[in-house]
Amino acid sequence: MPKPYPPEFRRRALDLLESGRSVREVAASLGIAESCLHRWKRLDLIERGLRSPSPATVESAALAQARARIAELENEVEALRKAAAAARAGGAPKSAVRPRGRTGR
Repeated sequence: MPKPYPPEFRRRALDLLESGRSVREVAASLGIAESCLHRWKRLDLIERGLRSPSPATVESAALAQARARIAELENEVEALRKAAAAARAGGAPKSAVRPRGRTGR
């Protein structure tokens, strides 16, 4: 996983790019990968509304949301299965079952 950089560091790198320095030059001076700078630059343009996100990015976000929802539903199903199995194995709790007919009074 890539090393996270603070927002101030990213902003400084983007400012250096906007001042006219090349990606290669900025990457070398800051000790980061050129691909990292390209990604930051692309995301900055998207955030400022100067570039639209690619369809793949939009699809990736939708896919990530769908996967999260699937995981949530799978957890719910598993909990319900366990509860149903426990109910079948042990029956209802004694305090919840009342005898029918005479109560002995």
